[in-house]
Amino acid sequence: MIGFWLAFGKYSLLYKLFFQLPLVSNIRAPIKFLDNFQICLGIVSAYGLDRLLAERKSGRSTKALWLGSAVSGVLLLLACLKVLVFPASRKAAFAGMGFERFADVMVQNMAQAWFHAALLAFLCGALVFVAWKGLKQAKWIGLAFLIVLTGDSLLLTSHYFRANDLAGLKQGNAVTNFLKQNQGSERTFFVDQSGIYNQWLASDGPYHGLNLFNIWQMPRMPVDYNEYLGTVGRNQVRLWELTAVKYVAAPAQILQQLQQNPTLGQLLRPALNYQVPTAQGMRPDVLLEFTGAIPRLALFSGWESVPLDQQCHRLADAGHNPRNTVLLDPAYDFGNQTGGSAFQRLNADEVGRSVTVSVSAQERSIVRFSQYFQPTWRAFVDGKPTKILRVDYLCMGVAVEPGEHIVEFRCAGGGVKVAFLTGALSVSLVLGVLLIFSRSRGAEA
Repeated sequence: MIGFWLAFGKYSLLYKLFFQLPLVSNIRAPIKFLDNFQICLGIVSAYGLDRLLAERKSGRSTKALWLGSAVSGVLLLLACLKVLVFPASRKAAFAGMGFERFADVMVQNMAQAWFHAALLAFLCGALVFVAWKGLKQAKWIGLAFLIVLTGDSLLLTSHYFRANDLAGLKQGNAVTNFLKQNQGSERTFFVDQSGIYNQWLASDGPYHGLNLFNIWQMPRMPVDYNEYLGTVGRNQVRLWELTAVKYVAAPAQILQQLQQNPTLGQLLRPALNYQVPTAQGMRPDVLLEFTGAIPRLALFSGWESVPLDQQCHRLADAGHNPRNTVLLDPAYDFGNQTGGSAFQRLNADEVGRSVTVSVSAQERSIVRFSQYFQPTWRAFVDGKPTKILRVDYLCMGVAVEPGEHIVEFRCAGGGVKVAFLTGALSVSLVLGVLLIFSRSRGAEA
């Protein structure tokens, strides 16, 4: 029952308390708790069916079960008729939630769901009635329940689930294969996030290990993400510059618009022409190489102390040059240092849960790592732990003194380990209590 109430998500008071726990707030779809509830309900129902087949007419609850099923079927059917006869109120409610475009479909699905539930309730009542009456057909009740549930499962799964052929995913396509060979540790931005691009974000990109800037789904976007994308994101080019975007996929007509700006025309070079399917037919698109981005790892000799709540506005300011100056929180007490030149590119073979780079600094400098600032990361300079700085509002960085250094960023991942150990301990505790309880009952017997 806990899983059932959690499945209601934000509409459940229990879930509002539950998602405050560590790691739980990252759950994308609370409705998936309903799957666990259904599995548990199926197990309990199997025990109920076993009792029904064993007791049949002699069971005191058999009559109550078929009567309850029949009454439930009538109520569910009335709910279906209400939705069909008086759909206006439901449509208005959905429109008020922001789903006006889909209100008709949602009302239709709601009516079908009520009818589906009513039909199953009537079938359950009829089968239990046969058992209660002790008719000769009662010996087939178990098989009848199995056929009904199997058919219902096949009907629902064929409607809501679709298997994809992995052969095409493994083979890739011209765009994903090009990015896999040329992207390196930098990122790619999709101007259009619908259609085939949505598929690339959801499956092709993660499968081939591509670094895609676009956010596919995020149920509760962090406050700093909202602030950064809402403020800095007003200037797409500045956003690409700050987030290590090397390639931009866009419709060909957008390239023509961008090339009208001489400055942008010099920063964007066509790398690959291709076509994508749309509702209007095949559309010519182009993969552009953006040469103005700050790489994932870069060395800066200049910085400016700016309060954290003002950094997004400073980054979006046209007068700020992010190529030679990074922003630090005044709490670090680094003061200001004017850099005489632009950043120095730092090369790393691979950027994953850890990254190591060689640094040659002529003066005190900041190694900027274009990776979301999180407390689970650790930094080391020449093997010694060092403080991770929050750079340019969202990124990470470390300070290095003049000279040759080896800098390593490493994701500790302690939260996941703690959550796993806590879960394992909880399961072991529950199993231990159940084992002790079962043994005590056996001893009493």
